[in-house]
Amino acid sequence: GQFRTLGYNVVSVSVDEVREIAKFLKAQRIGYPMLSDPHGDINLSLGIRDVRYPLGSAAFGEPRPTLCILDQKGIVRLRYQERTYLTRPKLDGVLRDAEQMQKYLQRVEPGALLNDG
Repeated sequence: GQFRTLGYNVVSVSVDEVREIAKFLKAQRIGYPMLSDPHGDINLSLGIRDVRYPLGSAAFGEPRPTLCILDQKGIVRLRYQERTYLTRPKLDGVLRDAEQMQKYLQRVEPGALLNDG
């Protein structure tokens, strides 16, 4: 909800199959879309694959936890990445940074943000 208040849409990408994601969405009451990427193609294209897992490994394609904030033009304005799947970016810090970025972009680049015009 807090990201939407700032005008951002939230989407996640998981290497889990659709059936597993559906169970997780229901159990956790997730209010945003979760995409299934069981072969890690999206992770590879975004450059977030955890390179500790080589081709042929059961965990190949696993991403490093990454959170990106894009503007309306699809430009990555903020990116947070963890070293291992065991940790996640701290959302309170991400929200604070997103608010500061929004204020900055409103001054120097009007129209770059999702909730402008």
